[in-house]
Amino acid sequence: MVDVAWAVVIASVLTLTLAQTNDINKFEYNYSLMRNTLQEGEDNLAGYKQVYTENEQIVYSYLEYLKWKEFQRTRNDFPPARPLKLHIDDIKMSEVYKLLKKFPKGGNIHLHHNHVVTKQKMLELIFSSFLYDHLYVKASAPGMWNLDFFLNRPQGWNKVKDNPSYSKDILVKHATLLGVIDMKATNDPTNSDLRWEEMNPLFEVLGSNIINHANFSKDYTNALLQQAMDENVQYLETKSSSSNKLYVLDPDRSYLGKNGKRFIDNDLGELELQFTSEVVQKFKQNNPNFIGYKRIINSYRGGDEQYLLKNANKALTLFEKYPDLVSGFDLVAEEDKGYSLLFFLDDFAKIGSSECLVTILFSYRRN
Repeated sequence: MVDVAWAVVIASVLTLTLAQTNDINKFEYNYSLMRNTLQEGEDNLAGYKQVYTENEQIVYSYLEYLKWKEFQRTRNDFPPARPLKLHIDDIKMSEVYKLLKKFPKGGNIHLHHNHVVTKQKMLELIFSSFLYDHLYVKASAPGMWNLDFFLNRPQGWNKVKDNPSYSKDILVKHATLLGVIDMKATNDPTNSDLRWEEMNPLFEVLGSNIINHANFSKDYTNALLQQAMDENVQYLETKSSSSNKLYVLDPDRSYLGKNGKRFIDNDLGELELQFTSEVVQKFKQNNPNFIGYKRIINSYRGGDEQYLLKNANKALTLFEKYPDLVSGFDLVAEEDKGYSLLFFLDDFAKIGSSECLVTILFSYRRN
């Protein structure tokens, strides 16, 4: 009887395990099918299999002619083999660049939400608003040159207004890769570790602390959409942190310990998404050639399983609540020093609606 009982238990465990395995395998299979379909669709949209009309062929041939002329002009210097910092002005003056500026671009996807609008434009918006009175800069490491809004000055921060040490030009220099990259990295252009070392601190210089102010958030989104139209881009997709939450500066003494910051958003950051949706809808009404905007929710790829699943659940919830705005989930940070979405696929298969989760997971095809 004991042997029979154990046999029943073992059989039950095996059945349950096989059922779970089959569910995961089905999830992975569906994910792979949808991923392949997406990639084939992207290839078509990118024009790899495009058959040009007669007029399109004329434009294409003219572009190829300009590219050939540019190659002849720069054949002894060949800019692609040189650091971008040394040639960006030449590139912008080229006939190829000028022609490409005029082309309709379709969509610009998978952008970092906080780093689409130029830093120069962001500072112009701040300097011309009431927020200029509340702009502070971190004066020493760690986080030197980070910018933030406060009502009362935290220790180690300096007020930007009327301080010649913090002009727009100086702040832009310390907020852009071309402004901070050193000669060691410039002379070793294929070393991605050096690029990341220079770039990582820049994400916080003019980042979430600035953009998540409720007033500036709308100004920034408007500028983001307008910049797209100025570049003839009709569709945008950006990604932002799962921890995004809007705040305001409140003079009430109860917020003195937080330097005046009062967060007005919930843990999902829904108010920020609602603000964004309002701005997008109004912009589309005023710009009928603009197709639309979508948002990807991202999480840090170096986090543990619990952290990632929490953020994936957030993304799934927002995707289900705001299907016209939220389109996907992604992992961010240096790819070679973290895990891809595929690494966590078995874990993701255990949560939420499998169909919805598959839909949001392949927003980043390279993972």
